[in-house]
Amino acid sequence: MERMKKIYELLEPIGSGSFSQVWKGKHKATGQLVAIKQLERTLDIDHTGRGARGLPSSTLREVTILNILTKEVTPYIVRLFYFHKFTKPSEDSGKEHMFLVMEYISSDLRKYISLHREPDEGLSQSITFGNIKIIMYQICKGIEILHGKGVVHRDLKPANILLNPQNLMVKFADFGFSREITFPTKAHYSPGVMTLFYKAPELLLGADEYSFPVDMWSIGCIFGELVTLNPIFSRNTPVEQLRLMCSVLGPPNEDTWPGVTKLRNFEKCCDTPLTPGWSKCFRALGEDGIDLLMVSGVYF
Repeated sequence: MERMKKIYELLEPIGSGSFSQVWKGKHKATGQLVAIKQLERTLDIDHTGRGARGLPSSTLREVTILNILTKEVTPYIVRLFYFHKFTKPSEDSGKEHMFLVMEYISSDLRKYISLHREPDEGLSQSITFGNIKIIMYQICKGIEILHGKGVVHRDLKPANILLNPQNLMVKFADFGFSREITFPTKAHYSPGVMTLFYKAPELLLGADEYSFPVDMWSIGCIFGELVTLNPIFSRNTPVEQLRLMCSVLGPPNEDTWPGVTKLRNFEKCCDTPLTPGWSKCFRALGEDGIDLLMVSGVYF
């Protein structure tokens, strides 16, 4: 950290996780604002007195994916300027640190939606359709770039989409759950990814073979939330979430989703009755808007 402080002024903490902390920083020589992500790995001392160095897999994935994505300037993806390799561990904490220096963007889509849901004086409560179009266009272009480079994000949600509130520029961030997809495009991965409100039905049903469509489901959920200002599928448990989805879209079957009856959680949703009229909540979007929403919210 002392080395970093010689190059950057740390202005304020702006986020934290289990193995990381994010700071707003400023390059002392140029004045450029940056986001500095401090990642740590612990030196666990074994019975021989030697340290076993461990690093969370999410950290390895994020560094790898950002290196792939930012070899050239890529619109709609947060830029990784460079990273500092691990510093020597401090004697008191026994921890080494890596620092990722990234593009700084002042807000995110979660905060933007929250401001409209609980507006201050002078701020319209709803997000205008014009602004929704601007945001969704960028999200769709961003996912096109991401998938075109063979990467599935696996944790798209408003908090992981950075947003400049002045010009509504958006960029994907937080690639700790991301994976490079190998061929064939469906491979065996953990279903234990994604935040519940934005989690694709194949993951809730227990599938360990999936691909790019899990991101498309999340984008549909984000689209709906921009319109309603609330998550469109919001339950407390995976089973409740799955049954809510099935009540809106109807339970999947072998005609609409070959192989679905073999997934381990299928029996938990197969008898869910359909609740008609869900699309009425989005009537103001018009035919094209509803079509985009429904294309994202289908069984893949």
